[in-house]
Amino acid sequence: MPSDLSHLCSGHTLFFNLSAINSGKVHGSLARAGKVKSQTPKVAKQEKKKKLTGRAKKRDTYKRRFVNVTNAPGGKRRMNVNPESSKN
Repeated sequence: MPSDLSHLCSGHTLFFNLSAINSGKVHGSLARAGKVKSQTPKVAKQEKKKKLTGRAKKRDTYKRRFVNVTNAPGGKRRMNVNPESSKN
């Protein structure tokens, strides 16, 4: 190490830099990390149908939005329809 940089790496400077790095707080103990994942039962993945891509996907989207529209009572068809009683 060159002698002109030796004053930057003195013991006090090094201690200050390390304490600044480790000053962050951790919420909870790291000993319990991964607890939920290890307790969850393993479920095998199911085989799924291949997703459409390109022109076929655009065609399917068009059919779903405009061709096969069934107007339910109450107006517009929505993605996540909740019961009417839950509205305030």
